[in-house]
Amino acid sequence: MTSLLASGPDVRPLRILRRPPPTPGEEALGRVGRCLQIAFPQADAAGRPARPHLPRIVVPSKRYRHLTDACSPRVTTITPSEADIRTEISFQPEVPVMERRIDDRSKISVYRSAMLRWGGYEALCLIRNISPGGLMGKLHTSLPPGEPVTVEIRSGNAISGRIAWSADGMIGVQFDDRIDVLEVLHAPVHGEPGLTQRMPRLRIACPVSLVAEGMRVSVTLVDVSQGGVKVEADFLREGDAVTVGVHGLEPRRGVVRWAHDGRAGIGFLVAIPFDTLAKWALDRQAELAAADA
Repeated sequence: MTSLLASGPDVRPLRILRRPPPTPGEEALGRVGRCLQIAFPQADAAGRPARPHLPRIVVPSKRYRHLTDACSPRVTTITPSEADIRTEISFQPEVPVMERRIDDRSKISVYRSAMLRWGGYEALCLIRNISPGGLMGKLHTSLPPGEPVTVEIRSGNAISGRIAWSADGMIGVQFDDRIDVLEVLHAPVHGEPGLTQRMPRLRIACPVSLVAEGMRVSVTLVDVSQGGVKVEADFLREGDAVTVGVHGLEPRRGVVRWAHDGRAGIGFLVAIPFDTLAKWALDRQAELAAADA
């Protein structure tokens, strides 16, 4: 495009050039640049990071939500109440008590649940603090001080003790003998071949239903943990996909991890939440005790 702004022999035409359209490669680089600006915003004059204009997330209506749910991947999440719970390892000899200490460097945070046995009952106990002299844990029942108990943190490693205190769903256990905390928490695993035991198992014998290859069969439960069950069944084979139905718990899908001598170990695809299994175990044992009375 040529434009003459003046006339005369020495006047040359002024040529106005327009930028050619971007090539596909330049368009791709531009998109990458915009993505980087959103991911790593530049700071403003005050030193504060700029807030990018992110796309608005549109939530589908209830009428069509089933269509988006069917196409979305299933993600298993951990509730904050369970994800934030950790066990503190204290190197003080006393029995842990209910208190909060800020910046206590004599403690190490881990996560550990244990089996607590007393008077013919078994219950899951979530350890909040453990020391050579005792532990503090979450228990879904109250026990009187002085009650003899046995704590099993790992299979084959029973620790005897007594209830020191009990309040607000928490208990303190005083061990009869001092323990080496790190050795107890990392004790060797003992259990059935082929089934790695990482969670305490509740030995509660009751009928359960198994759905395998389209058939429903009633079998006997030997024990149950957050991660799976052991059942009396001689027809299961390693690798079988099954659905386990236990009265009082939601049905759970699992896979047979091992099978021999008329028994089988089934690992759940999604673990049972701690509180759910702990409450169920106490209720179920109370029902069985009432039926036998």
